[in-house]
Amino acid sequence: MTDQSLIKNAKEYPWEYEIGEEGRDDVIRWRTFLASDKTPSQGISMGVLEIPPGAVLGAHHHSPIEVYYITSGEGQCLCGDTVKPVCTGDVVYIPADEVHGIKNISDQLLVLEWVFACDSWYDIKYHDDEVSFF
Repeated sequence: MTDQSLIKNAKEYPWEYEIGEEGRDDVIRWRTFLASDKTPSQGISMGVLEIPPGAVLGAHHHSPIEVYYITSGEGQCLCGDTVKPVCTGDVVYIPADEVHGIKNISDQLLVLEWVFACDSWYDIKYHDDEVSFF
């Protein structure tokens, strides 16, 4: 797609589901807002991720850098070999190829916005890591 301005309400984007099926309590889900194969954008991919209470986005790594902005909730975030608490308002920078993951430790949804410095999230090759950090 050609790079051009875009204004669109987040609710217009469909939910996608990582674990389980829609309607279950432990399902991690996300909306992809910017991705060059779906929107008229280049050089950035962005979306929102919801992690239910107790759920974990397991340890993984990928080549593009990534940023999380925690919009609500509390969690623990693995970055490299360190686990640190995160909460509403925190920004997490994840360098290229650094092992990372995040767990919701509260009784409310953990919601974060994610941003990649690449054209499309759908092109990223994820590598799961055998790291147990929770």
